Amino acid sequence: MIKLYQSKLLSRFSQIKHFFSSRIGGFSTGEFAQANMSLKSGDSHALANRRLLARQLDVDLDRFVFLKQTHSNNFYVVTEQDAGKGAFEYQSAIDNVDALITTRKNLMLIVTTADCVPILVFDSEKNIIAAIHSGWRGTVKKILARVLGFMFKNYGSRPNDVYLAIGPSIGVCCYEVGHDVEQQVIAAFGHDKFLDYRDGKIFFDLWQANAAQALNFGIPQENIDILGLCTLCHNDKFYSARSGDRGRQLSGIMLI
Repeated sequence: MIKLYQSKLLSRFSQIKHFFSSRIGGFSTGEFAQANMSLKSGDSHALANRRLLARQLDVDLDRFVFLKQTHSNNFYVVTEQDAGKGAFEYQSAIDNVDALITTRKNLMLIVTTADCVPILVFDSEKNIIAAIHSGWRGTVKKILARVLGFMFKNYGSRPNDVYLAIGPSIGVCCYEVGHDVEQQVIAAFGHDKFLDYRDGKIFFDLWQANAAQALNFGIPQENIDILGLCTLCHNDKFYSARSGDRGRQLSGIMLI
């Protein structure tokens, strides 16, 4: 069994399934141990890990939808015809997209991470879900704000009905960045409140920078769940690119 994490907030809703996977419990060995989900990593066990995850979730793998992430702020509206894209081979994943949105049931929207922020979004009234991959580039490009803006404009989402979970990812405790990123953060947000200066170093708070985008849409603080699990601090539980890991974990959400 793969060890999975969930948001207590999103778990309140019977209309959805969601998860954040870990590195614990799969078939991979060596540098990929244990539950690597990346099909482009060179790990021959990755597909078996995905099949195990699907069985554990009681969702057919051909209902999963994957994307080819490029650290953009592009999103894609998933339809029934997209079921299974990228699930069995990387080549068929939806290209140049870092967020998926759907109103269709029984489609598991997936993002892949190993330090970047996975964000799962649910509108409990309009029955809309989104899965977002937001690294530092996606965060300064405000991909979450773009997704929320689309939901509000095109589906009539209202702030009090929208809930989101910010999953396991590198925390401000560990995410040291250079002056180039510092400048882009300040340019994007107009201040340095999401930067922490310690011992002559600069650290970027991805969790709060993304949460702020939701707050700016009027989403209540109590509708935002930050799991608070740093992938580098907890490298025994999660893959971390900063630690040199080539393995990846998944995060997903589905309407049922």
